[in-house]
Amino acid sequence: MISGCTYKQFLDCKPLNFDGTGGAVSFVRWTEKTDSVIRMSKCPAEQRVTYVTGLFIDGALSWWNLQVQTKGDEAAYGLTWEELKEIMRKKYCSRSEIQRLETEFWNLKMVGSDIAGYVQRFHDLSRVVPYLVEPEFKRIERFIWGLAPEILSLVTSSKPTDIADAIDLAVSLTE
Repeated sequence: MISGCTYKQFLDCKPLNFDGTGGAVSFVRWTEKTDSVIRMSKCPAEQRVTYVTGLFIDGALSWWNLQVQTKGDEAAYGLTWEELKEIMRKKYCSRSEIQRLETEFWNLKMVGSDIAGYVQRFHDLSRVVPYLVEPEFKRIERFIWGLAPEILSLVTSSKPTDIADAIDLAVSLTE
């Protein structure tokens, strides 16, 4: 039995290229998609960094080439995927941007009846600054806090026990 996957099998799972632009939200979305591709392709740990760095283009590729030059081939490609993500997080999620996103998250409010836009931005921000919405009851409270006043009290009084329930209720009340 052959274990692992070829680079072609990895690419067949449609990973996204990474160019290093778009800030923290883009970075987090890219890492989540890449985690999914690693799972689907059953990419073994020792091939992950090699395959993933093959997705780098433009600025990210220049950054990676500098890492390889500085650390040496063996050390750079010897990183684990988790270690690479952490190095990349430091590079592509600046502290000032994270602070700006934290503030945006604290002030995030539903605009008019745009529940879909609110839910999407809520998810994006909660993935970039997860410590603001852990444990689950904090996630639910933060979500409800930003709802339009017309539905906020209705969702609160239903006492949702998980975020999916809170979102489903808010969506059905808005529509």
